[in-house]
Amino acid sequence: MWVEEGSPGAIVNCLFTKRPYKVVLEIYRQDFRIAYREIMEFQETEEGHAMSEAFPELDPGFYTLKCMQIDYLHPDRIRHEHSVMFRLE
Repeated sequence: MWVEEGSPGAIVNCLFTKRPYKVVLEIYRQDFRIAYREIMEFQETEEGHAMSEAFPELDPGFYTLKCMQIDYLHPDRIRHEHSVMFRLE
């Protein structure tokens, strides 16, 4: 998972080596969630299953991105979770 600067906002990129079910992306500023996306379509590549999602509504500042892989059959079950901090200038 990596984040790159968009204009404006940010672009979130993820690559999964195992087939994802559904991916939930949440972006926080301090303790407040300011963006939420459910992703269910992925592009198959030689490296795995890739996705890219733009978040143009973000102002400059520090953010936390939380990425969770959710099971379709058990929506309350998180199969994998990863967080990263990033800064927009």
